[in-house]
Amino acid sequence: MLQSGSFDEPFENPDHDPVYAGMDVGKDVHPSSISVFVRVHDGTLVQVFQQFLDHLDYRAQVKIVNRVIEHFDVTRFLYDSSRAELDDRGLSHRAHGKRFTKRLKANIALLLEPRVYASPEEPGIILLKNDRMLK
Repeated sequence: MLQSGSFDEPFENPDHDPVYAGMDVGKDVHPSSISVFVRVHDGTLVQVFQQFLDHLDYRAQVKIVNRVIEHFDVTRFLYDSSRAELDDRGLSHRAHGKRFTKRLKANIALLLEPRVYASPEEPGIILLKNDRMLK
């Protein structure tokens, strides 16, 4: 059974399911946030970690990204590199930047919608209970 993650305890993933993470890079008004998901046997994405990076400079954010990748043994980490704030700051080779164009955002929304509204027989998405994230 998967266990929700924190840096205080080892992350348990006994079935060695793939772990994916992403980061929305932001500034003070809309701070950066990181989410980690495990894709379980039926394809459902289960969020096991989420953190807002309030008031942290980009170097500190890179340290946290690298720690998340190592701690959760992340298979693939994608981040918004539209303004290249984290590029060339020592990110793990498992972190890959993507420029978030209007076309990419629309495609992401189309791919995410069926997971959000999935029936019990379909692969969906399970989010941690976090009011700030849901806002």
